[in-house]
Amino acid sequence: EMLAQLRHRILPPLPEKRSLNYLLQKAFHQSDDYKWVRAIPDELWLRFFQIVSGALQQKDSPLLRNLTRTLTILSYRISYLGLEDELNSQIRSDARLISPFLEQNKEIQSFVHLINNGNSSETYLLSGAQAVLNQVQECEHILDDIRESTAQYGTSLGQSYLLSRTAQQLKRILIIVQFLAPGSQPQEQLSNAVTFFKDVVESINKRYSISDLYRKNSGMLAYQIAEHKSASGEHYITTTRPEYTAFFYSAVAGGVIIAFAALVKALLHKVHMPLFWQYFCYGLNYAIAFVALFITGASLATKQPTMTASALAGSMDSRKGEQSFEGLAITFGKIWRSQFASFAGNLIVVFPLSYLLSVAWQYLTGDALLHDQKDALQSLRDQNPTTSLAWFYACVTGVCLFTSGIITGYVDNKVIYGNFGI
Repeated sequence: EMLAQLRHRILPPLPEKRSLNYLLQKAFHQSDDYKWVRAIPDELWLRFFQIVSGALQQKDSPLLRNLTRTLTILSYRISYLGLEDELNSQIRSDARLISPFLEQNKEIQSFVHLINNGNSSETYLLSGAQAVLNQVQECEHILDDIRESTAQYGTSLGQSYLLSRTAQQLKRILIIVQFLAPGSQPQEQLSNAVTFFKDVVESINKRYSISDLYRKNSGMLAYQIAEHKSASGEHYITTTRPEYTAFFYSAVAGGVIIAFAALVKALLHKVHMPLFWQYFCYGLNYAIAFVALFITGASLATKQPTMTASALAGSMDSRKGEQSFEGLAITFGKIWRSQFASFAGNLIVVFPLSYLLSVAWQYLTGDALLHDQKDALQSLRDQNPTTSLAWFYACVTGVCLFTSGIITGYVDNKVIYGNFGI
């Protein structure tokens, strides 16, 4: 698609001069015209469309012909996209998938035929428009079901692109049909016309934009990561009292694992090795501790923010409309309570258990974990946030944890989406 964009920027395709699209390209030829078009209040555009709305009342008018032609083209595109494997493979009921995406084309053809006939009664036109709207809503329900099933069946960037593109074209069909429906109030028709007009102008201005193509694709990729990592992050968010209690006990188990990991690190410090191998063993011990956390289902307070960040972003999904900020507030409160439970569960165990392990080691071996006062003071200085690089190391750890979470989610999604038999 990027190659096509580059080719069209160098040698634009020749438009049909009698089409409405050609007139709009000539009228709004600047790349930023859509900005001032959107900046003008809808009320002024409504007054403008009230003046020119008489063209729609004329039979066989150019505006009416262009709208019905656009509606037909969009309908065929929806039928094609609905049969793509990226969408078809995610719905196990083929009859349910094929029916709405193909039936909408039949209904739209019937509706366009009634409009072009010119002698059809308003009742028939309204009935045809309602049939089209019903099929469009069925298609939208299927897209919603596919989005909701991504945690079970996985997804891909191609599928995300198809979902976004199909949803946009369904929205355009909805606007055009509502505009042409004779049962609509004139004010509603004009409001739909304003919305459609602004969308068309913006799409014309950005039709060959490489930066817009990159922004849309990177946005879909970010949306995909947020959607699927949020599913794993929800395991670190509690809602009910039993979930809160269970999460606290999992944090206690995490504290036990971390205490033993600290013991192993102290023992590794006693072994004099080259710096490379010493820090390699430190990292290996750290990795083993996280594997143990994963296997046992234990939780760690420092890991929770990296896992719940995507869930927090997912709560602001634009598809949720006005409820997104309410969902953000609720999710934030749940994360705060869950983080406190994780933090308390870890600390309640880590400090006393680490002390007991240190005393037990000295009792069993007769040798302290830290040989002398100098080693003990140096260990404290290494953890001092004001005189050491502890803050920097913590930041690096957070970035690595977040990156590893993305990689893990990506691989898990590929395995599920690819239906690998492992």
